[in-house]
Amino acid sequence: MELNCVEPDRVTFLCMLKVCKGLLDPLQGKILHIRICEHGLATDHIIGNALVDMFAKVGLMEDAHKVFDNLIIHDRISWSALIAGYAHHGYPHIALDLYTNMYRSGIEHDRAILLSVAKAISCTQCLILGRLLHMMSVEDGLDFDVMLGSALIDMYAKCNGMDDAKSIFDKLQKRNVVSWGALIAGYSSQGYDSIVCDLYEQMQQQGIQADRVIFLCVLKACGALGALQHGYIIDDLLRRRSIDIDKILGSALIELYVLCGRLDDAGRILMNIDMPNNIVWGTLMSGYAINGNREMIEKCIAAMQQEGLDLNNMVVTQVLASTSHSGSFEVGYHYFNSLITNQASISSIEHYTCMIDLLARAGCLDAAANLQNTMPLPPDDIIQRSLLTGCKIHSINTATFSI
Repeated sequence: MELNCVEPDRVTFLCMLKVCKGLLDPLQGKILHIRICEHGLATDHIIGNALVDMFAKVGLMEDAHKVFDNLIIHDRISWSALIAGYAHHGYPHIALDLYTNMYRSGIEHDRAILLSVAKAISCTQCLILGRLLHMMSVEDGLDFDVMLGSALIDMYAKCNGMDDAKSIFDKLQKRNVVSWGALIAGYSSQGYDSIVCDLYEQMQQQGIQADRVIFLCVLKACGALGALQHGYIIDDLLRRRSIDIDKILGSALIELYVLCGRLDDAGRILMNIDMPNNIVWGTLMSGYAINGNREMIEKCIAAMQQEGLDLNNMVVTQVLASTSHSGSFEVGYHYFNSLITNQASISSIEHYTCMIDLLARAGCLDAAANLQNTMPLPPDDIIQRSLLTGCKIHSINTATFSI
């Protein structure tokens, strides 16, 4: 347009700002800001609000705040854009301070601002602030709004206020997958596995289709409860709905089957995941470790190496911890020694902690103490407790090992 000597006007810049915001392109946003300043439109109220919103959406909060500070008039739109940006990008305390400043300036909040404040409070996990926000939403008659209600449920869940979350949920006149998901995720995060499964059943009875977040929570609950048949039903439902089994959802299914001892099903899920990562492989290998299947662990390691994946600290710790918890002494001992023989990276304190715990529980206190004394890292309190536990289990005097 400019090549044809046609100067962009206010409407053109507004459209371009909307495009930059949609593309989440910070570089183009900065260039556009320069062009707006060159055309003398930086102090234009509507353009300024759009700039604040654009910079906030692309994560350039310093730029957003500078534009906001230079605005002659701060209205609800500019306040809302700035508060939302800070809340979304992990600056909850700044978002809450801005809300306080807005309130003191006489600007009334709306639903969008309350949604941002709810997100900020979720990050701070401050139950008192959450209840104040809830009270304001009730005073504004917005507590029955499904969007704000869902945000309040999520906020209370993250603030460890599940009774408050359930109370809001029960009062919602209309419930969607977001409100169900917020409540289910809240109970899941606090380990209420039976309630998670009950809520999932109620949601299905009301004709609400679960999303990926809900499936993850329910699969986690099924694994903890050993509810294999429920897991099979969800596995089948995912296939019938043609939902892509990505690494996260796949790991959840594998963990469920591992916890229920169905390693064939766990292996089937892994084979259907496109380019499984270390986390997925580690979850399956921990299942084989629990069941003492050394051969399958070695096959998994070989398959990982063929795909160019390394045995990172997390995978090694995951497998060693599984052998320790299940008492699979032979598998854990062989795995640890094979890693050292192959010059793999055994550098984490967690690796030695798992191995010493395994040796101590198996009654090999001499070997456990020797490993503690020869390890290249200083032992921590957890290792000391593992040795003490081993001595207690096998009625051995702790003085023998100078613990």
